[in-house]
Amino acid sequence: MYEAFYGCREKPFSLSPDPAYLFKSRKHSMGLTMLEYGLASKASIVILTGEVGSGKTTLIRKLLQRVSSDLTVGLMTHTSRSKVDIFPWISLAFGLDYQGKETVSLFENLNEFLRNEHQASRRVVLIIDEAQNLSFDDLDEMRMLSNVNVDNDMFMQLVLVGQPELLQKLRQPELRQLAQRISVDYNLEPLSSQETALYIHHRIKVAGGGPDIFDERSCALVHRNSGGIPRLINIICDAALGYGFADDRRSIDEALINMVIRDRVLGGILPVGESAIGVPVSPALRSATAIEKGTLDLSELPARLTRSQAVEYLSRRHGIPIKESTLYRRRMEKTGPPIVYFGRKPLYPLEGLDKWAEAVLRPYPTGVKFRGRITSSRRSQ
Repeated sequence: MYEAFYGCREKPFSLSPDPAYLFKSRKHSMGLTMLEYGLASKASIVILTGEVGSGKTTLIRKLLQRVSSDLTVGLMTHTSRSKVDIFPWISLAFGLDYQGKETVSLFENLNEFLRNEHQASRRVVLIIDEAQNLSFDDLDEMRMLSNVNVDNDMFMQLVLVGQPELLQKLRQPELRQLAQRISVDYNLEPLSSQETALYIHHRIKVAGGGPDIFDERSCALVHRNSGGIPRLINIICDAALGYGFADDRRSIDEALINMVIRDRVLGGILPVGESAIGVPVSPALRSATAIEKGTLDLSELPARLTRSQAVEYLSRRHGIPIKESTLYRRRMEKTGPPIVYFGRKPLYPLEGLDKWAEAVLRPYPTGVKFRGRITSSRRSQ
């Protein structure tokens, strides 16, 4: 929608884990290095952890691009908290037949596959994403698989990738044998404020856009509300570009980011702030939360209001009681306040609401609050 407007070939803040957009922060570079070191050193078990949306899967995709030809890699992306047999999923990761087979047969087939790969001088690596969902029994099965070897040669290395809950599981006494076999582990930390700004500019550059679309203050506000989590940064920045396109703005400033934060929090969709990632809540987020509870801060208002905000604003600032359904119907008759759309979401410019209220109240003496119904004769005056 907005790509051409900002000179981009494609959306710079897609949520898909694309290794072409990997931003090599110090933390992500270290994470990738530790993964490669674990494979090169034939580590029995390698652990990579990080918060939801921190970039773990993108690192794995990058790792898969770099693996040497003597490695056979299976990627298991489906894990479940419910108790299921894990061997069909392992077989699927390596392209082995699994349908209609019992666990014992699957285990025997997997062992035969590992022996054949060993005889062909190929090392086998199993990467399990979202490993925090594995049960204690599943994780113990992983330990037993890592024990399969010939002399000093391991048949299979394990790379477990997951959220911080994975570390909590591995610290439990039931899994101490597995924990003792972990040779390499790394926890992927969020980006700093400076890294967040560099991350935003990096993704825009890769997509073909210019370096000045997001200014310094807007980048700082994005970091403050995302906590440096790349996926949340992407969500905020993608929405900001959409808002900017709708408003014909060539650059994204702090006010526009504030608008995005307010609208997303009000909608209950965007998990930003202290409740989601343990970071201090920005003034924009506090304001949005207050609006949601019906306490619109008239001293700090966004440039555009949602319909429910517009109704409260007209009532408190101008003394005009009006229902949301009425406000919508007036717009449909081309007689209500100006409105713009972001996608299908209606937004009311603050200046337009003030001018419309002034026109409605013009027949009434100054200082007298409007108490009657809005009729077509009053609107036409």
